[in-house]
Amino acid sequence: IDLSSVERENNRINEVQSLVNRILYERGSIIFDSAREDTNGDKRISAVVVGMGNHGTEMVKALTWYGQMDGYRLEINAFDKDELAEEKFVALAPELMSSDYNGVDVEGEAQYQITIHPDVDVQTITFADKISKITNASYVFVALGNDDMNINTAVNLRMYFERIKIHPVIQAVVYNSQQRRALEGIANYRGQAYDIEFVGDIES
Repeated sequence: IDLSSVERENNRINEVQSLVNRILYERGSIIFDSAREDTNGDKRISAVVVGMGNHGTEMVKALTWYGQMDGYRLEINAFDKDELAEEKFVALAPELMSSDYNGVDVEGEAQYQITIHPDVDVQTITFADKISKITNASYVFVALGNDDMNINTAVNLRMYFERIKIHPVIQAVVYNSQQRRALEGIANYRGQAYDIEFVGDIES
């Protein structure tokens, strides 16, 4: 066994878990505050996770646990370019995706619905069309493994959601500390702030 590679992998996973945990513990209240009341009187957290690599996968798992609160219901739509994204997540978290729990009201258990959208490129009209159908989105997490791609996708998502007249919380992972600082308060050509929170920079 190459112990050095195992150590590198463990460090990478720990960094991912650390970031996701920090987001949820330090800023997690925004996820509940942005929830919208549904017709049953429950507050619905509608989360969109873009990118099912290490960060996205960890966020989906963590949200399922974190969203367990009386009076709240959680739905997660997760997107990835990998055509096997759903199969890989099922292999990683079979109980979460079990038909006995996922999307099923079980007394005493978490109320959640996870939908994985595989084989969807964020740069295509297919992605834009699928996003436009999530009319109750309240929280968005973007983690595609590349700072520039995360920034561009987060900006596009803000535009897609504004077109359907909703304004979910959007967080995007940006590792470069200087780039993150430069992005604070970014606005469109009309001077309207995109209102995107960039998280995960090395300095932080």
